Amino acid sequence: MKKLDKKYFTFIFAALMSILMSGVISFIIISYEEGFSNGFFMKFLGAWKFSFPFSFVVAQFVTPLVRKFTMLIVKTG
Repeated sequence: MKKLDKKYFTFIFAALMSILMSGVISFIIISYEEGFSNGFFMKFLGAWKFSFPFSFVVAQFVTPLVRKFTMLIVKTG
């Protein structure tokens, strides 16, 4: 499999992280608030569709900052 250039790391990382995190959080919140009732799956997909763009934008900005803060805490090399 051909790999992408490392300049795309932040974008790809943010996309994958936000897909997973927004999906998990949407699932947890909908199941807590509504339970597993009729229409659960559609409510979950609606919440996920709404939350993903926000989480993606936030992840784009937060990923480089978190990486820098982590480098201050963790030994490298």
